[in-house]
Formats: sequence, C-alpha cells, structure tokens
Amino acid sequence: MATIHACKVAKKDTRAISRVFAVIVLALVALVAVVGAYWYVTRVVPACLSSVQGYALYIHVVRDSTSTPVSGATVSSFQINDCSNSNGSIFTTQTFALSDMVTPANGTVRLVSPPAAAYSVTIHFSGSSYNAEFTVVPLSITSVTVSIPSGRANVTYSQPS
Repeated sequence: MATIHACKVAKKDTRAISRVFAVIVLALVALVAVVGAYWYVTRVVPACLSSVQGYALYIHVVRDSTSTPVSGATVSSFQINDCSNSNGSIFTTQTFALSDMVTPANGTVRLVSPPAAAYSVTIHFSGSSYNAEFTVVPLSITSVTVSIPSGRANVTYSQPS
C-alpha cells in the first residue's frame, strides 16, 4: 500500500512540474514576441515611416539675373523615404508624389507640416526643367530657393517664431 501511495504522490508531482514547465515555456514565448515587436518598431519602422513633421516648406522660384519671383512655374515634389537599413530590412526606398503646385506672383509655394524626410523637387518653366534635392528637418522651416535658368538651389533652415 505504501508503494501505491508513493506512486500516486509522484504522479501528482509530475503533473504539477509539467504544468509549471508549460507556464514557464509560454512566458518565454510571450517575452520573445514582445522583444521582437519592440525591436521591429524601434529599428525597422522608423527607417520607413516618419512621424516627425517639419514646420513648413517654402519653395521659391526666382530668376538668376534679378532674383525676381517667377510666377507660373509648376513645382512637382516627391517625398523620398529610404526604407533600407543596416538591419537587413526587406523594405526598399519609397517615393511619394505630392500634388503639383503652380507658383503665384510671389514665386513661392508652401507645404504646411511636411513629414521630415528627403525630398526631390522639379520645377517646370518655359519648356525647361530644374531639379533640387533637400531634406526637411523636424520642427523647422525649410526654405528652398531655385534660381532659373541656372538651376542652382539654396536650402536654408530656420525656427518658427
């Protein structure tokens, strides 16, 4: 009888140990999932998605010789998100076209709160195209002046007042 009782106690202990082991394994799996999700959100996603905004983006189109504003120029702009990173990301560079704008009499178009990212702009005027590339920095005013016909671009940054 003592042997049968000892076997029953051992069998209960084995079940209890098995349950504790299963709980530990499940907890470790959950921990690995949480750490993996944290790594993904902090290492991979920021390379592709910018949640930080610039304050404003001004694109000025002026004439080389006189620095007078050019009205009627079409400004095509593209936001470039470099989604590749050193962590072996499967993402590639993404380009998002922003709506075309035509410069008014003051030669300036404005984007309010553009995402902080790299941009490429093409100005179309009198049958010619002029390109500029620049970066919108967080919480700053980015001003890009494109001179035509030389196509020179000057980028300045300032803080909103």
